[in-house]
Amino acid sequence: MCTSESSADMTSGPRNVWRGWGVFLACASLVFLPGSIFGQAAPSAPVLAQAQSLLRKNQPQQAIALLLSRGREVDPLKLRLALASAYTLLPDTVNARKEFDEAVQLAPDQSEVHLQYGRALIILADPGAARSELQRAIALNPSDGDSLYDLALLDARENQTAAAAALVERAIALTHDRRILRRYYTTEGQMYLFSQNWAAARESFDHALVLDKDAPSDLAGLGTALEGLNLPRDAVAVLAKAVTLDPKNAIAWEQLGHAQTDLGDCSAAATAYSHANELRPNDRSLLNHLAHALRKCGRTDEATAVIRHLKTIVEEEVALGAKGPELQRTDTEALALEQKGDYQAAELDYRKLIGIDPENPIFHRNLGLVLCRQSKWTEGLPELKKALALDPYDLDSQQALVAAESATRTAHPDE
Repeated sequence: MCTSESSADMTSGPRNVWRGWGVFLACASLVFLPGSIFGQAAPSAPVLAQAQSLLRKNQPQQAIALLLSRGREVDPLKLRLALASAYTLLPDTVNARKEFDEAVQLAPDQSEVHLQYGRALIILADPGAARSELQRAIALNPSDGDSLYDLALLDARENQTAAAAALVERAIALTHDRRILRRYYTTEGQMYLFSQNWAAARESFDHALVLDKDAPSDLAGLGTALEGLNLPRDAVAVLAKAVTLDPKNAIAWEQLGHAQTDLGDCSAAATAYSHANELRPNDRSLLNHLAHALRKCGRTDEATAVIRHLKTIVEEEVALGAKGPELQRTDTEALALEQKGDYQAAELDYRKLIGIDPENPIFHRNLGLVLCRQSKWTEGLPELKKALALDPYDLDSQQALVAAESATRTAHPDE
């Protein structure tokens, strides 16, 4: 279970440490549709086409029933992979692994099988086994950029930034698709920001922006790198463009506040921090920066009000901590219900959790995913957006939202 961050420290975190990096090879990569299991072309067997349709609608149990009843009509390898995919969506770890193991026995030398198995194992929370499968995929097909990229994300999760960046570089060298290439450069830049290799991060984001000069997230990353290189004027110019293109980018607003602080412009810094605070009202580090900027400008009353709000947040976190056991029990129950496929009951538990801790982005994200699995798109998407608003740094939530929006378009192509 994801718990609230510690309330013991009211001081701001270190400057120029990129808080935007998160592991974003998350559940979203398979939660809605593992399309590559079926290949790029439409499935040749009608049964597979129907199963794919059910998975697009987040109905894995129905897909499993269909595949088990009409499996003789399907190529054995594709059947095993389709079932493994559906079991992963539940999630049902035992049966997902069983089906993938049988798929590996049928096609031990197909890199795509090991790649799909590795991705599923990430979702099933077994990164060690996932690493082994991805390494097998790469050994079988060293020119597979997808496997290299996914393995890089695992390395990044374990803070092996140098190894991760080296794998991304290999993937970049093998890729010609501009959209994928930009994603690789963006990921590489975020990795370098996390390790505070500002020069390398700058180079990566420069490459990404060549492919899309108006990408706010890449502009925010470049601005952060420039700030880390002690180039605050350049950073301000880039970050100002980022927030103009995306006024709801809290990361860019915060970094703009840092750069304005470095230039000694406390008024502009306070304005930037205020915008970020509107998007993240309970971020203690951000509130500290805002209070400091206000004090420096002589706006003592406003600074005092910010500190008062900060103390209130800490007091609320302490009170919430007393409810920890109840949150733990309910969260564990909700996860168990999901594994059984009882999404309605899991939904009730997540709503209860949000009632206790309404500012917890993980609860909103889980509720959103459960709602989407029931095809309750109009309720699920706002929950995912709420999770991202509460924690813009959580790239798991970003990926979940992107996948959900994609699944919505697939389920309702005419809307």
